[in-house]
Amino acid sequence: MADPRRAFDDVDQAAPPVVVSWEGREWCVAVGCRRYRSAFLVRMDRWVRGTLNLPPRAWISYEFRTGNPGVDGLIREARQTRLAAYVAEAHAHLAARAVLVDSYCAAVSQREAGVLLGLSHQRIHQLRAELRGGQKILGESDAFCAHPRSIGVTATTANEEVT
Repeated sequence: MADPRRAFDDVDQAAPPVVVSWEGREWCVAVGCRRYRSAFLVRMDRWVRGTLNLPPRAWISYEFRTGNPGVDGLIREARQTRLAAYVAEAHAHLAARAVLVDSYCAAVSQREAGVLLGLSHQRIHQLRAELRGGQKILGESDAFCAHPRSIGVTATTANEEVT
């Protein structure tokens, strides 16, 4: 992921939701036969993670019941959108890595690979370093790699063909 602080360690989209409801002045949750009440969502979240034995950044399918159906719907939509964005980002990350190991993209500069993938050249550098385990690839310079034309790739522009 681009920012590991926003990544989720584990996503189980098939897991049943954990229902959290606002009752009086406290949040109430039940996991199995165990129940917990707290005025603070952070404490309730810690309790749920401990009860389910989940890591700190695991995704939990919470269903919040605040007493206001409109707010509940907005929360549900925001959480579903965040999860969809995370899943899409994870797929984009895997696709970018697959592209970078391809011989064509391995031969283009970091800046050109950045344009191809819609990423910064710095991010391309990070991904390439991950792929090679932090070691320099034979023949790779710090600034640019071989241009695709040097390996016989043909590109066509609007007016001419370049080989």
